[in-house]
Amino acid sequence: MLETIIASSAIAAVISIIANIALKRIDYKNDYYKEIFKRRIDIYAEIEDLITLYNQVVLLGEGRLCRVIFYTGIEEVLNFKEKLTHIIASGLWVNTKTLKILAQIESLLNHEIGNPEVRKAVQDNNTPWLVDRFQAVGINRFPETSILNKNLRESVNEGWIKLYDIGGFLKKGKRNIIWDFLLQWVFPFTIS
Repeated sequence: MLETIIASSAIAAVISIIANIALKRIDYKNDYYKEIFKRRIDIYAEIEDLITLYNQVVLLGEGRLCRVIFYTGIEEVLNFKEKLTHIIASGLWVNTKTLKILAQIESLLNHEIGNPEVRKAVQDNNTPWLVDRFQAVGINRFPETSILNKNLRESVNEGWIKLYDIGGFLKKGKRNIIWDFLLQWVFPFTIS
């Protein structure tokens, strides 16, 4: 009888230890997912702030539209680009589609900021010319920036809807990292 009590106590202790280990693993995984979820929420909130800036439009004469970031000249463009660059650098927490759209916006800005005339005007502190230049860019590129804006808002909305699926996000992220590696290093001739 005493042996039965000792054996059942030992079995209960082993089951208790195994259960505690399993619960610790679950707690660790849940804490890990909570941290990823928090980071994703933070970066999506930053993207929404960026979209708010990007959405602002000025109506100019003759019914022409221009985004506010281009309307005020180089300072606003550079401030916007700095925020955009920060978000892209934190791109690990964002879905691939959103990241690609942000990169397209950055490419557009880099093209305009990198223009030799713009660089010279910045060096010469030619503010009136820069304001005129970026207003013209904002007007001429308004259709393109509108499409990017629409695509970005849709992609961010999809991201918010799927934000809870951390497991799927992590699996997809691993596949993207592997695919990007293969395209960049193993099959570089396929990149256009």
